[in-house]
Amino acid sequence: MATPTPPDENIEPKTQAPLTTQPPQQARQQPITNDPWRQISDGLHWLHERSFPLTGLMLAVAVSYLFSFIIEEHVPVSIAFTASALFILFAMVVVLIALLTILVLSPTLALFVRFGPRSNNRVIDLLDRRNNNKKVASLGLIGVWFIPLAFIGAALGLIYWKDQGWAELCVSLVLIVLALLSAFVEMVTIWLFLKFGMKTQQDARDWWSVWKSQGWLVAISMIPQLLLMNFVFLLAAKNLNNSDGAWTFVGYILLGGILLGFLQLVGAKVLATSIKADRTFSIVNVALASTCLITVLGLYPFTGSWLTKQALQFTNSGARACAVLSWTADGAKQFRLLRDPADESQTKPLRILMESDGQYLVRDLASKSKWIDFIPRSIITGIDDCTNQ
Repeated sequence: MATPTPPDENIEPKTQAPLTTQPPQQARQQPITNDPWRQISDGLHWLHERSFPLTGLMLAVAVSYLFSFIIEEHVPVSIAFTASALFILFAMVVVLIALLTILVLSPTLALFVRFGPRSNNRVIDLLDRRNNNKKVASLGLIGVWFIPLAFIGAALGLIYWKDQGWAELCVSLVLIVLALLSAFVEMVTIWLFLKFGMKTQQDARDWWSVWKSQGWLVAISMIPQLLLMNFVFLLAAKNLNNSDGAWTFVGYILLGGILLGFLQLVGAKVLATSIKADRTFSIVNVALASTCLITVLGLYPFTGSWLTKQALQFTNSGARACAVLSWTADGAKQFRLLRDPADESQTKPLRILMESDGQYLVRDLASKSKWIDFIPRSIITGIDDCTNQ
């Protein structure tokens, strides 16, 4: 009977590989899901784990907005301004910024329309194509956007230069006609850019099929552009002095239109990085861009003050930019400079800045000074719009 040989000590025994799951490094390399609900769930989970520092960040941003409001408007605000009021102020400012962002970027819808029913190419994506000249694409995209904007400015300028009484009588018809004409100019400009600028004949041919199916979207997106350019006209007229001529007014309009156009292009490019042509998007990128926008606007005193003023004015005066207060006889005697000479039972047109400690902080709308009057709520009997007087 053969005796077993002793095992060789130099030979390492074979060990069975442990049954492990995928390593963490490989798990991190898995692609992120494009499901929006999954992204929202993951985002809420991320916020929950960092609720304490994010709360501090929200308070800091709200304080920066309130601080800008105090600096620009010279409004005395008690240091006992509660934290709950700061959270409400922050929420209202965020909602206001979101609405303004939608209004400003909604005209850029034409840049996100696909060239054809079976195409994923968009005008805004031409900047990312490697086989094209990026300089030509950049200049062409600027021209595509500013030519329709110049057309809108010229049309509004013609209306303001001539008698605008007829335009006020049929404002809805004027909006519809100008929106259709602006959309047509936008479509033709993009077609010329594709055909002669980018020299993509197939995209240029497919672009005309878009007008049949999605041209109405481009026309609707031009309505906010008309409103924005009309705001530029009003802002230019407000900053004019008596000694300024017509060319100064035109210069203000050109400056406002250029700033508006570049702001829209930058916003569209940031949005295009988050919303891809294949309908996938990243909620994280949108959230980060929104956070940066809210923080930057709060750090700049002019924008931070204006947004805070609109938020406080919305709640304190019932969304009235100009208000008339009716008061008791004691109020008419106490605030003689604010009472209406034609009717002592009510005030002159006022701007209600805020309410604090049972008092309205108001400023005469016709005054250019920073003087503030404190009107107790106990003597106020009503509030109305200035236009109803």
